[in-house]
Parts: sequence; C-alpha cells; structure tokens
Amino acid sequence: MTKVQLYRTELRYRAGIGLYTAASRSVSFLEELYIEVSRADEIVGIGGIRVNVEYLTGIKPDDIEWQVTTWISNADWSSSFSALLDSLHLDSEICAPARALIDQTLHDAIARQQDVPVHRLWTEDTPEAVSTNQTLFWCDDCEMVNLAKTYVDRGFTNLKLRMGIGSFEQDIHRLRIIREVFGNTVDLSADVNGAWNAASVDEHLTELLPLNLSYVEQPLDRVCWDEYERLAGESPITIMLDESASSLSDICRIASIGGKLAVHLKLIKLGGFRPLLQSGKRLLEANVPIMIGQMNEGAMSTAAAIQAAVVLKSEHNELYGADGIINDPVKGLVYSAGKVSVPASSGIGLELDSDSLEAHWSYEQSTSIPHTFNFQQGVTR
Repeated sequence: MTKVQLYRTELRYRAGIGLYTAASRSVSFLEELYIEVSRADEIVGIGGIRVNVEYLTGIKPDDIEWQVTTWISNADWSSSFSALLDSLHLDSEICAPARALIDQTLHDAIARQQDVPVHRLWTEDTPEAVSTNQTLFWCDDCEMVNLAKTYVDRGFTNLKLRMGIGSFEQDIHRLRIIREVFGNTVDLSADVNGAWNAASVDEHLTELLPLNLSYVEQPLDRVCWDEYERLAGESPITIMLDESASSLSDICRIASIGGKLAVHLKLIKLGGFRPLLQSGKRLLEANVPIMIGQMNEGAMSTAAAIQAAVVLKSEHNELYGADGIINDPVKGLVYSAGKVSVPASSGIGLELDSDSLEAHWSYEQSTSIPHTFNFQQGVTR
C-alpha cells in the first residue's frame, strides 16, 4: 500500500523582512505545497515547493496542485521510484513547478532507499555548508542599512539589492549607501527583475560601473534576446539571467551566446533536479558561470537547492529563502558565517512535521493499476 498526502500552508517571515520585488510587488506570505509518500506506515519520500509564484511562472497555485494530484493519482506506485521518475520526465504536459515538486520527492525517496544524501546520487563531495548571499528588498534607507548590518554581522557579506521598483536614481542612491557603509568588504550585486528598457540599459550599466558590482541580474524583459546577445559582448558588468533561463531551450541559447552572461538556475523554473543538473552541466561546459538559487521558499525547497549546489559546485548561490521564517514545519537548516547547512542524513536531509499540518489531499493505491480519480472529491478547496 502506497499512501501519498499533500499539505499546503502559509509561511511567514519575522518582522523586518518583507518580500517586495519589481516582478512580484509585495508578498505577505509564502504558500508552500508538500508531498509526503509512505509505504507500510513508513515515510519514504518528501518534497516541497512554493506555489504562489504566478508572477514568475504564470501558473496559479491551484493549477499547480491540480497537476500534482492528477499525476500522482494516475501513476503506478508499484513501480520503482526510478521508473516513476523516468515516467515523470516523459510527461510533456505537466508544468515545471509541479514537475519540480514530484521530481524532488522521488529523488528524496531514491536517496533514502540508498541511505545517502541526494547529492551523493551524483557526487562523492559532502561539504559541511554552502555559501549563500542575502537579499535586500525594497524598504527605506535606514531599514535597509540596519538589515544589511544584521546580515554582515552574521557573516553574510554577499549582498544583493533589489532594483526596479522606484526610480533608477533611487536605486543607485541605495547602492551607493551600501558601498559607503561597508566599502568593499561586501560583495555587492543588483537584481532588476526585467524593469529596465533597451533605451536605458547601457546608460544605467555605465552609471553602476563605479560601484564594483559582481553582476546585474535580469535588467531587461526575459524575451529581449537581441539585447542580451549584444550585452554579452559589450556590457561592462556581468549580466545574470534569471527569468530568461526558464527552459532547456533557453539554456542552450545562453550557452551558445556566452560572453558576459551568467545564469541563475532554479528547480521550480526548470522542473526538478534532472533538468537543472543537465542545464548546469551544459552551461559549465560552455564556460558560462551559474548561480543555484530559489524563489523565497521554505526549508524543504532550500535544502533541495543546496543539494543541487553541492553537485554543480556553483560559483554563486542564492539560498537565503528560509532564513527568518517563523513557522516553517520543516526544521534543520542552519544559517551561519555566510553559509547554510543541511543535516548529512539520507534524502534531502530534512523531515516534515506533518503532525502540525492538516492533510490537504490524500491518495492510496494498493494495486499496480491506477484507479480513476475524481479531483473534486479528492481535494478540499
């Protein structure tokens, strides 16, 4: 008997941390969706992603859940987890976030069966911790400096400032403040979330040059490929692509361009470990720097991204997402000295406290033949 349960809950940050970007605007909570698979009353696989990311994916949270439950209820759970994983990635209809959640859960189950951390499925490396940046969201100058000081005092000297919400003059003023307060003791970068236009991008990059930024992330809309090809050869600052790196075809295109481009890879965008690792290796072979990151997400998603970062030995990491969440049902991540660590146990490395949550959906299968599933009866809205 295989039992699969879904849990859906809202995670919130402590006071003083507010998620606000040019793409998302203000986000008051992170809506997380978890899968828990058990056999003979023993938990054998878990996974979790954030689903209120429609501003990135264009897919509503309920639609992501619908695709997850539909796939689960039609899968042959008498098969091996490896076979289920192969089946998942042959399904061209399922969206990337739903695929990422199921892929993560199946990899967790495979690693648990082998009694190894997920990253050991691909590499023997087992670092104690992985470096990460911290992001400064839209807020007043005083709050921004206080938050930056808090991060630097904790050893997080790699800071990224969100731009594109106010005017460019406001943005460069804020960046100059960070440089004035911390000098070159911090590694500083900026994320525009596609808010600039082609007419202004060269001027803005030139003005940012004295601030010694490591990179400028997604300055233009994701489809501005002609401009990105030009900037790859002409930009005075490395251009990190995020929204423009949302599929394997995007990855191949960026790898062929090269130049001053770098890429921000996320499990939720690409659809799980398998396509993310394939993408990372393709980019590294083309000498394109990569960053392993995530949406602002809970500990489970963060731990999965850590596993990917270990495998790819990424030059940059953006794994701060779970830092400061006050009600995460997944415990065990440790943020310290500019790094984040996950326990060296089997699977993704963390456990879901499902007793603190109410099951949102449940499914059981006792035969190798999937039965017909009525979604309306199976999910409580």
